[in-house]
Amino acid sequence: MAMNLDRLLYPVLRLGWAGAVGAGLIVAALVLDAGVLVPLEAERNALVERNALAAVVKPVAGVRPGQPAMTAHAETAEATLRRLFAAARQAGLSLDQGDYQLGLGQDGRPARYQFTLPVLGAYPAIRGFIAQMLNEDPALALGAVEMSRPTIEDNELDATLHFVLYLKEAR
Repeated sequence: MAMNLDRLLYPVLRLGWAGAVGAGLIVAALVLDAGVLVPLEAERNALVERNALAAVVKPVAGVRPGQPAMTAHAETAEATLRRLFAAARQAGLSLDQGDYQLGLGQDGRPARYQFTLPVLGAYPAIRGFIAQMLNEDPALALGAVEMSRPTIEDNELDATLHFVLYLKEAR
């Protein structure tokens, strides 16, 4: 036991006081990185993602702060769009922007949001993305899929996905 301790202390004692201070600074830097910088970097990445999505997701026309039901529907649509963009990124698809519009029911109340998402990627990735989104959100339906391949040699497809998010009346 004492011999193992001597083996561990020998390199430390050879460093001297300058080496011990340097080793202490290295340990302090590692602790600072793990305890402070990594969480700050994660928060920064989340803010960058939120800002990128805010640049893509435009506010719904006709929604005023005094309309709680409309605001709740807009928040539902925004949350769904965030999930769509995150799932597309996870599937390896290029999804730079998306359009959506509010569809009104026969009584003039909000009934659905229609999303149009132009994506670029391989066919299995597009198919997996569609399946994942339809499985995750039962209120989301696939309206149409348009695919084209610029040239026969290309592995990636240009696709336009049309989703419909059906809204439930707030009570």
